[in-house]
Amino acid sequence: MLNIQIPTIIDVSEHWETISRHARASCLDGKSSIIHDRAERRSRLWRDALVGHSGELALSLYMFGHPHAYVKSRLEREKNPWAGDGGTDLPGTRLDVKTSYLGPGKSPSGYALFVRPREFHQETVYVLGTMTVLRSPFKAYVGLVGWMPGKEYHQFKQSYTYHGEKIQGVPIQQLYPMMPLRWDGVTYLDAYPATHQHGGIEDEAV
Repeated sequence: MLNIQIPTIIDVSEHWETISRHARASCLDGKSSIIHDRAERRSRLWRDALVGHSGELALSLYMFGHPHAYVKSRLEREKNPWAGDGGTDLPGTRLDVKTSYLGPGKSPSGYALFVRPREFHQETVYVLGTMTVLRSPFKAYVGLVGWMPGKEYHQFKQSYTYHGEKIQGVPIQQLYPMMPLRWDGVTYLDAYPATHQHGGIEDEAV
């Protein structure tokens, strides 16, 4: 299992316009079992969409060295936005990345992989991502931290409290490490940037 180590950190800044466009198309006012206040839910929707789409595009860069699989997947899903993804983020794979926003001063070591029960697929491999934004100049990075097969998810999950609700997830220490793939044309970091440079993701939306 994963020893606490530097994840594969990918620069997605040059794809921000693509991320923003598809994130906006996916902003449907759905229900939440955790955040019940409608106004709060709507205020978080845009940021959550940007974070999630950043993780999906980063996974495409990690797997293939280009964003084409992400774009193809989003174009297909936008034709029927209320349909589920069937447990995969990229065409031809059984990979699903769950990305969380890594705020200033936080370490990915305190994060966990959460999969909603209604979205769980035993045959899917789940990847944990953390996303951070810097300002002056603007940069967006996604750290792909580790992965867990769906068939092993339940034996390692633990209970957490989020917004007063009990949820279950797999702690980062139990995840398998990402294989260090490297592609020409993709920008990687050796470590997370300095926390004092962090900016608000909403301020950088295009």
